[in-house]
Amino acid sequence: MAISAASERYRSLSRAWKQRLLDELEALSGYHRKSLLRRLNQRTDQQQSSRRGQHRRRYGPEVVEALVPLWEASDRLCGKRLHALLPQLVESLEHHGHLQLEQSVRARVLMMSSATIDRLLAQCARAVEAMDGDALPGPTAVFAAACRCARSRDGMTTSSPAGWRSIWWPTAGGAWKVASFGLW
Repeated sequence: MAISAASERYRSLSRAWKQRLLDELEALSGYHRKSLLRRLNQRTDQQQSSRRGQHRRRYGPEVVEALVPLWEASDRLCGKRLHALLPQLVESLEHHGHLQLEQSVRARVLMMSSATIDRLLAQCARAVEAMDGDALPGPTAVFAAACRCARSRDGMTTSSPAGWRSIWWPTAGGAWKVASFGLW
């Protein structure tokens, strides 16, 4: 087509010659001038495809692994409410020694949006529901389902002292992680 052939030439012309070329293409093709400008300035397929799919991931598995115990300690709040609670929750759990985060992970957990929290926790929430379909809401049901699952996989039993709760969750590598914290 004349437009794709003129695209290379259009980029190398001066302003006056660009206007003249646009006039000619407008008369020849019948396209509106703005439409022609978009087509002439459009990148080649190779340049467009090289930029696609290069989304830079900000939150890796270490951030998700730090977020899950915070989500469980907050009684599985939605992302919007958890986002508002995160600064106090992280500070409190770190102060009492129940959570230890690297500074970079801590900063990323505290700066993520509520929509990102929901998106990152969606996979964990589905895994918890799959473990026990008729679970009661809250950490008690999660704890019970995770312990049953851990016992059946590894043959291990879990006992928590009174006032303490342990939470198991699957990591990105397929292993299980546990976190214990006191309820007071």
